[in-house]
Amino acid sequence: MLWPDRLPRAWDAALHSLISKLRVLLASAGLEKSACLASALGCYQLLLPTDRWVDIEAASDAIHAAEGLLKAHQWRPA
Repeated sequence: MLWPDRLPRAWDAALHSLISKLRVLLASAGLEKSACLASALGCYQLLLPTDRWVDIEAASDAIHAAEGLLKAHQWRPA
């Protein structure tokens, strides 16, 4: 999903960088970095506390809105 056409040359480093940034983002939301995004055998699993949830439709809408802002070169609101 990240690279639909082909993997970049250093895909493993690029993936590691994205995961690292995601862990920082999750930590800023009050979640423990290493505990909420676990990894083993090349796989990642999002482990949220039982009192947390993800609204997939809201997340999808937010992604589309951010993509539109990026295309319009509106970096800060994106």
